[in-house]
Parts: sequence; C-alpha cells; structure tokens
Amino acid sequence: MKDSYKTVAKKGVASFTVQKSRFIGLVDRVENEAACKAFIEECKEQYPQARHYCSAWIIGEGGIHKRADDDREPQGTAGLPMLAVLEGRGITNVCCVAVRYFGGVLLGTGGLARAYSHTAAIALNASGLVLRVPAIERIVRLDYGYWGSLQYKLETAGIPIADIIYTEQVEVRFYVEWQEIAAWDQEIASITAGTALVREGEPVWLNKPLKGDDDE
Repeated sequence: MKDSYKTVAKKGVASFTVQKSRFIGLVDRVENEAACKAFIEECKEQYPQARHYCSAWIIGEGGIHKRADDDREPQGTAGLPMLAVLEGRGITNVCCVAVRYFGGVLLGTGGLARAYSHTAAIALNASGLVLRVPAIERIVRLDYGYWGSLQYKLETAGIPIADIIYTEQVEVRFYVEWQEIAAWDQEIASITAGTALVREGEPVWLNKPLKGDDDE
C-alpha cells in the first residue's frame, strides 16, 4: 500500500457478558490472509474451551479484500455484523475475532447480531485507531551553528527525530511524509545556506493517533 490508511493501533482485547454468555473481542493489525488465519488460530489456543470463534477481516488498499465467518452461529448473525463495524470505522489491514462462551440461554438472531457487533466495537475501542502515513527517512549533516534553528523547526512541526550524532558536525535522522519532502529539503537549504549534506534513508510508516472514532 502506498497511500495513507486507517487501522488499529495495537492488539486490543475487551469482553462483556449478556444472558450468561461471555463474549471476548480481539483485534490485531494484519498485512495478509495468512496473518489473519494465524491470528484466529492464536485466539483459539488462548481460549480453548470456547464454543465459537467468529471472525471478520479487511485487507488491502481501500479494504479491497474482506471476509466474515459465523463459525457455526446462525448464518449472518456474527461475522457480517462484525464486518459492518470494521467497515463503519473505515479501517483496513485488521482482523477481529469474537470468542463466545455459551451460557445456556439462546439470544435469538437479533440478539446475536447485536452482541457480536458490540464485541467488535469494544475490541476496536480497546485498541485505538491510527492513520498510517508513508514517509521517508532524511539524514542531514550540518554545522553546529545551524543545528539550533533546524532543531526548533523540526520540533515545532512535530517531526519525529530518530537519532542525533554529535561529531565534527551534527548528523540528525528524522522522518518526513512523502508529500512534504521537497518543502523540507528547501527549508534545510534555507537554514544552512545550502551547506548541509542531505541523504535519503529507508521508507517507513508513521502512526498518527486518531481520536473520536469510538462508536460505543
């Protein structure tokens, strides 16, 4: 994927109980179908006595690949409601598993759909969401006399600094979003009167926390 996208910040786990059935929601960031299957198996191993392990996942740019599994619950009452929650958050590269310990009371199709939707929602809330932004590492060597001005500019702009090395000159490594590369190279040249040595490092993804995405 080359464009920015929303996904989960980290693994998330949350649970609740309704009519004596315990539901445990788990989410994780995944990059492909194999990772989804591995995460589902991990959940089964973690909760081996559960009755159901329903799941939903979305992968790829624009959420092009998606799947839902009811795992022996009535058709359409588990996986699809969970998938709808993921789609509603506008996220991709995510897998959600809902583990159910059956409590002996039937919830009905409507009750099941609400329970599984809620399970997915609280798991996402526990994880939090981030905007993943493509960026590039910039490696800059400059004289000490210019470092204070560049450091101020970087900190004011909220640019993540990866490393600073002090030798005969200052070498600083930081991350710049792709669309801002030209502007920052121009800024560096202006601050250092064109004397800085600028090199390109490795491409990376920056995680920007998102707020206000909780549905419940």
